[in-house]
Amino acid sequence: MLPITIALIVAAMGLPAHAALALFVIAAAALLLVFIGIHNAWDVVIYTAFELFQPDKKSRD
Repeated sequence: MLPITIALIVAAMGLPAHAALALFVIAAAALLLVFIGIHNAWDVVIYTAFELFQPDKKSRD
């Protein structure tokens, strides 16, 4: 995720020189960061659902 953030910062610094290209890079990096965030949130939801509704493993009777 750090390379995407660095690309976002570099594109923002290059905005005055190459406006069109920099805006496309900023949009792509921001969209990629949003998709990564959605993916991570989905992983947390799935993990929580499986942990909460898992049958107890403690029964040794």
